[in-house]
Amino acid sequence: MVLTVTVQSNNVPMIEIVRSLPGQDSFQVMTLNELTTNICEALKHYPYYVVVNGFPPIQDRSHLINLARSVCVASSSEPVGYVPSEDAMSFTKVYISPEQAARDGDATRYSRTHLALEPHTDSSYMAIPHELVAFQCITTDDQGGESIVAPVDDILEHLDAKVVALLREPVYTFGKGKYPILSGSESDRLFRYYRSQIDHTAKSGEQLSEQHQSALNTLDTLLAQTHLFHQFHLKPGQILFMHNRKVLHGRTELSLNSDRLLHRVRLHVAGLSSKGSVYIPDNAEECLELAAGLENLGRFENALECYSNAIELAPDVPRVLNEYGTFLLRTGQFNNAIQIFKECAKLDSQEPEIYDSGLALSSLTHYLGNEREAQDILENVVKHYPYIMEKHHESQKPTILRLRGFENAAYSILENLDGTYKKLLRGGHFAVTNLLDEEKYNVALLNIFENNLETLGDIPDFNLILNTIACPDSKNASLLVATKFVNRYPHIPIINPPDRVLKTTREQNSLRLNTISGISFPKTEKIWWDGSSPVRILDRVLELG
Repeated sequence: MVLTVTVQSNNVPMIEIVRSLPGQDSFQVMTLNELTTNICEALKHYPYYVVVNGFPPIQDRSHLINLARSVCVASSSEPVGYVPSEDAMSFTKVYISPEQAARDGDATRYSRTHLALEPHTDSSYMAIPHELVAFQCITTDDQGGESIVAPVDDILEHLDAKVVALLREPVYTFGKGKYPILSGSESDRLFRYYRSQIDHTAKSGEQLSEQHQSALNTLDTLLAQTHLFHQFHLKPGQILFMHNRKVLHGRTELSLNSDRLLHRVRLHVAGLSSKGSVYIPDNAEECLELAAGLENLGRFENALECYSNAIELAPDVPRVLNEYGTFLLRTGQFNNAIQIFKECAKLDSQEPEIYDSGLALSSLTHYLGNEREAQDILENVVKHYPYIMEKHHESQKPTILRLRGFENAAYSILENLDGTYKKLLRGGHFAVTNLLDEEKYNVALLNIFENNLETLGDIPDFNLILNTIACPDSKNASLLVATKFVNRYPHIPIINPPDRVLKTTREQNSLRLNTISGISFPKTEKIWWDGSSPVRILDRVLELG
């Protein structure tokens, strides 16, 4: 299918499409949204690629990037949409470069030579390969460089069952992991293949068995028969969109001094993935790592597959339970999250994930209206975990000890702008989101509640105290305990000393700040109200003037 696109000169998002059909031409006008929807549909069905004509062959990359982003948005079917920023896209200029081609150890250096490029898939070394790959031709080479596109359906049609079975085994090394070349169901078959990457790994000692090596050779022999696949010359301005898991692409040899130039974009597109599109490892830790990457891409259905598999592999590991429960919380599956966090809380361990699960359980219980039960859970967690390291301690990083008070505080649930959820400590603290880069430091928490620090011994080495307790009216007792603690470490620098915060009650501020020239602070008094009579409160206010 070829879509011929003419962009109006006045930049109105109205695009004329000419769809070439056997024996006839049909004309219709489409909006940009309709165009991207048509591109998405083309990529989901054989032959899994589409050529778009009509864009100018200029160096400005914005046409390619904006259209690719539009395809991503149009294809989104997740409950929370993923809109890629330009930084989230892989953009490359593809041209002959002797310098890049000479780089030792670069498995993709062949694309910078004039030599023919055997059919392959891009991003094969990634745990989650990009679904969308697009090339826009800027400068063509009339003497060579024809594009080759090999749909997975056509490839498998020419391979016998034994070879196909071998290609499905997760023994082929791409990057840091082992994966199958062929994956997915029979109705949704997916490819990951770049022979030079596999061979590059083999040079470092990772050898395949004879039968798997033979399967690769059989596949390569087939892919060399380019007449079996689709071959065409991209013209300047044309954009080739491909489903990178459904087709392999390559090119014929270029002329020796070719000035052929392509702009390439690679992008994760959730709408082009399916439930079985991600290879799920048989290791719980690898499942968690992959799930986190999928979440970042907004691919929650695939992430759920990874978490479910991790739970089956390690049902009694606190980290697995906590991260699965956190995912359920983030995606609004609160009742399921509560059950997972309760399972984690039952484990007999001092792992920090059990602490985190307790906070999450309290936040969900509070959110669902059971405030007394939520407070009991929170108090129990804080009493048992007065000191905790947020992440694994890295000796080369300085350590910050962050002080928090749980007097008159509660964990609750906050809905983010993108429709996901997170737990949040509310009441009397300031946020550190824009103050503290936690990638640069070890962060340890000192959780203060009543007398829970009395039995706490010396804290391991730390370099700075950060007191985030900010409200002396609601956190008076916590600040007094914090002051006593801080006095044990007079040699450690501190941000926001608790003894000074104690002097910033509302009524003290009215007296203190009024002594500064040029400042007029209204009279402030603290009044206790038992909730019974508003009239009595009003009378008291009037009595105080």
